[in-house]
Formats: sequence, structure tokens, C-alpha cells
Amino acid sequence: MRDAHTHPSEPLEVLDQRAWLARFESRSELRRLIDAMLRLAPRGSLGEAKGHYHHSVWAWQAGEHEKSRAARMQAVGIFERLGDVAGVANCRDMEALAERTAGNHQRAIELYRINRDLPESARTTAEQCITCNGEGAALLALGQHDACQRTWSIAAALAQRAGNPGLEVSTLCNLAAWNIAICNFEDGRLLSHRAFDLAQQILNRTRPDETNSGWLNSGMNLLVALDCLARHEEARAVALRMLEMEVQFPPLQLANYYVTFASALLHAGDTAQAEHFLQKSLASGHASPDFALEQSIVQAELWNQRGEFEKTDALCRRMLGNVTTPPGTVSAHDLMRFHNAARLANEALGNDQAALMHQKVAFERYEELVGRSARARRLTLEIQTELQRTEWQRDQALKQRRATELEQARLAQLNAALAAANAAKNRFLAAATHDLRQPVHAVSLLADTLATRLSEPAQHHLVERIQQSTTALQRLLGELLDISELDAGATTAGREAFPIGDLLVALDNEFRGLAADRQLQLRLAATDAWVVSDYRHLQRIMRNLLTNALNSTERGGVLVSARARNGELLLEVWDTGVGIAAEHIPHLFEPFYQVNNRARDRRKGLGLGLAVAKRLADLLGHPLAVRSRPGRGTVAKLVVPTAEQVVAR
Repeated sequence: MRDAHTHPSEPLEVLDQRAWLARFESRSELRRLIDAMLRLAPRGSLGEAKGHYHHSVWAWQAGEHEKSRAARMQAVGIFERLGDVAGVANCRDMEALAERTAGNHQRAIELYRINRDLPESARTTAEQCITCNGEGAALLALGQHDACQRTWSIAAALAQRAGNPGLEVSTLCNLAAWNIAICNFEDGRLLSHRAFDLAQQILNRTRPDETNSGWLNSGMNLLVALDCLARHEEARAVALRMLEMEVQFPPLQLANYYVTFASALLHAGDTAQAEHFLQKSLASGHASPDFALEQSIVQAELWNQRGEFEKTDALCRRMLGNVTTPPGTVSAHDLMRFHNAARLANEALGNDQAALMHQKVAFERYEELVGRSARARRLTLEIQTELQRTEWQRDQALKQRRATELEQARLAQLNAALAAANAAKNRFLAAATHDLRQPVHAVSLLADTLATRLSEPAQHHLVERIQQSTTALQRLLGELLDISELDAGATTAGREAFPIGDLLVALDNEFRGLAADRQLQLRLAATDAWVVSDYRHLQRIMRNLLTNALNSTERGGVLVSARARNGELLLEVWDTGVGIAAEHIPHLFEPFYQVNNRARDRRKGLGLGLAVAKRLADLLGHPLAVRSRPGRGTVAKLVVPTAEQVVAR
């Protein structure tokens, strides 16, 4: 295995990933990785925060809880300053573990559920699994078996999805222990076998003198399950295999391990070895509450085999008077065994009444466990169905997201191609329009020259037609050039304050003769308001709106109004024309779109005036809209920001 000290150039991200694996497989490797991370990471960086976090994990595994807490607090401070939600959540998991160790299981659950409520995208699948494993342990300690089963089942699904063998072993061990606790011994055996085999693969990749908690825990679960199933020879083989392996047993759990070996060896008929390991368990220090009861049970069973029934009876009297049933342990099954041992001793001593009482209590514990086991099996089916449905929904959502991403990518490509084609079109149109204007202008000049040299009326009429056509063509080329420049972003806009009344007077002078020729009324409102805009572009917009209104009106007239409101000036061009149907309104600003000019009469325009006006309005940031009623006329509305009148033009 590589030593992190010899690879100082390895990226911190890689060291972090390796540390996550090492926490489940190799404590010594985890320590080397931590040292490398803290040496390489800049002060206050994410790398330093992760190094302190992994140090907290390592210290906890080593039983150094104060060091673990100090490292965790250092990590939290940096994670919070950096705004790293996942890092803070991981530290919260460690805090919850500390609360569990102190017996504050409800507080631990509260911390775990804060992490469970985070968005799925905020944490990795492995991190979510660790949270569920911890919460399940706290729920079991409070006797909430159904909630524990549900939470650990979710953890198992997450572990499998994460693809982390060490994490999967831990999760399988939890589920196995839970099944054994409620006397689902066969399910516990199967889960333990899976965990044991997987942990063995991990153990083969680590140093033989290191503790592999997954291998030890899965082996212990398998040993207990086989023992409870009365498969004593198999249990004995597993016990001997564990004892022969060069694996260091955790010092704080020696008493628990040794008494489990003793029980398995006793039921397999190896009384001497059972006695040996029982004594080693008693000499190793304090066992956890459920294993302390196991020590008494094995002692009572040994004395019964030796015929020392008085010792068994005295031990049972003393222990049963002090035993309370911890909600999250296998105590119900252990109590059943203990009462059975007491029953055998009292039968041998002729204490029939006491033997009957112990038999009755043992049977009650048995019924309790059978009922709990049956309920657990039903709940398992419900959870599996629910998890399958959730996984299916997740897969469907993932497929939908991928399909959406592919469609978005396809649309992005199409839009890019369309934008490129549109840009090419604009460049071509601008170039072609610019190049065509010169020969068209030359034709116009030649037509004017020709008109001065002709004398016959018929010839003059022909020249007038040529002049009209060239004039229309010049206007078309000019508007096409304007459109192409606007679409290409080549047109710029200035910003200045000026009185709008000056612009309206200029328009009145420009259009009054045309309106009179068509026998139409033209009225432009008088106003002293000042606006902020580009004078030339705004004039072009209003000119195009007036032209469109006059071309659309046969009777009545055109009105231009100006109304100030909330720092804006509303300019409206009203006409009494034929109006526009609702289905045409969305298309009015499209180039060459004309409603009432199917014959394409050039006297009624080319269909570019409104398109140019809309593009100029968008360039200036002036909202432009059209409202119309067939048979009643049309109104175009333009909103322009106002300014204070400071100087007269």
C-alpha cells in the first residue's frame, strides 16, 4: 500500500477520497493520509478542514474522544467560514455519534435528521448512508424497532448505490444485528455471511495486524446467529477462524468478544475452551450491558453442565433481581435463556414451583420474540416494496433529467447553428444592400437625366414609372440595411435629454402635406415634457408609426398624444383605419408582414416600417405595443423615460 508521506504531490482531492475509503478499511493508512493532508493544505483551506475532519474520525476509532471533539470543532469552524454544507453535515454526524456514546440518543436523532433533511444533491451517497446508519443505531437504543428497521434498510440501499465495500459491510452488520435482536436468526445469518465474505476481501487488502471492525462485527453477528440456530459446529468453526486470524481485537470490546466465543464453544461441547474464554472475558474489564448479561448466562450454563445447580440458582436470583430490559438490545432473548438456565437448576434441586415460574417467564419471552419477528418480516416486505418504488421513481427522474439535458444540448446546438446562419444572413444582406444602393442610385440619376431630354408625354409617363420604382427600391434597400444592422448589433444608441415637443413639431411639418393630400386630419399634441432618448432613433420610430397609421387610414385621421405618468411619457399614435384582427397582432413587427395589402401596393409601404420601429425601440429600451379593434382603428403605444426641463432647445 502506498504511503501518503512519499507522495506529497498527490492532489488533496485524491488524498481525501483515499481517506474516506481508509476509514472503513485501515486505521494506520487513514492516519498517514491525515498527516499528508494537514501538511499540504494551506491554512484555512478546504483541504485543512477535511484533514481535521478525518482526524476526528481516526481519534474516535482509537477511543480518544476528546481529541476527536477538538479536531471536529476545528473542522466545523473552517467549513462554516467556507460555506461548505456537506463538510458541516459530516461534522454534525460526528457530534451525533458523541451524543450517542454519552447516552443522549434523542439528541443524536435530532442531529441526524437535520442532515437527512438536506437536499440529496448537497451530500454524497456514502455520506447519506453514514447518517442513516447512525440514526438507526440511536433509534434502536430507544427501542423504536420499526423506525430503526426502516432507516437501516434505506442505509443498505444507499450503501449498495455508493459502491463502497467497507460502508456496505457496516450497513449489513447493522441489519444483521437488528434481525438477530428480534430473533430473525436466519435472516441475520444470511446478512452476516454476506458482510463477513465482503469484509474478508477488504481484510486481505489491509495489514494483518490492523483491526478491521467490519470483519470482526460481521463475524460476531454470524457467530451469534449460528449459535442461536443451534448450528453449533458451524459456530465453533467461525469462532476458531476468528481466533486464528492475526487481527487485533478492540481493547474496549474484549469482554464482549470473549464471552461470545465462550457461548459458541460451550454449545458446541468444548467446555474447557468455553471456561477459558469466559474467564478472559471477566478479566478484560466491563462488558456492555447486554454482554454482561451474556456473561452470567454462560456462567450459569457451565455450572449446570457441572452439576453446580446451587451456584446457578444463586446467580439467577441475584441477576434477575437487578435486570432491566434495555430497549435496544437482545435482552429479551437473553432473558429467555437465563430463565431456562434457572429452570433447569431448580428442577434439579427439586424446586418445582420456582422451576415452573421460570418456565412461564421464558415462554412469555419466547412469545414476545415470535410476535416481534413476525411483525418485522411484514415490515421488511413493506420497506422493500417502498424502496423499490422509490428507486424506480429515482431512475425515472434520472432518465428524464438525462433526456432533458440531451434535448437542451440538441436545442443549444440548433440555436447556435441558427444564430450562425442568421449572422451570415445579416452579413450577406448588409453587404448586398450596401452594394446595390450605388447602382440603384445611378439608375435614379439616369432616369432624372432622361426625363429632361424627352418631349413626348408617353415617354414622360414611362420615365415617371422608372423613377417611382427606383424610389421604392431605394427605400427598400435603406430599410433592409437598417434591419440587418439592427439584427447584427451594429447600431448604437445615445442617451440625452431633450424636449419631445421639438420632435413632434418636426413630424407635423413633415407629414401635414401628405395627410392633406389624402384628405385626412393630422393632430400632434403640444407638450413641454422632456425625455431621455436618442433623438434620431426616436424620430425614426415615430416617423415609421405615423407612416403606418396614414397608410392604414382612408377616412378620418391620425392623432399623436403625449401623457406623462410616473416618470415616463406615453406616446400614442391613434388612427381611424380598418383595424387589425387579434390573430395578426403578434406578427405585426415581423419583416414584410402586412395585413391589408395583399396586392403588395408599394404606396402602402413595404412591411418593414414596424419591424424597424420595434428593433429601435428594443435598442433604446422603450416598450412598444399595438392594440387594435377591427373597424374601429389602431393605436401604437411607446413608453419613453422623462427628464427634468433644464434648458430650452
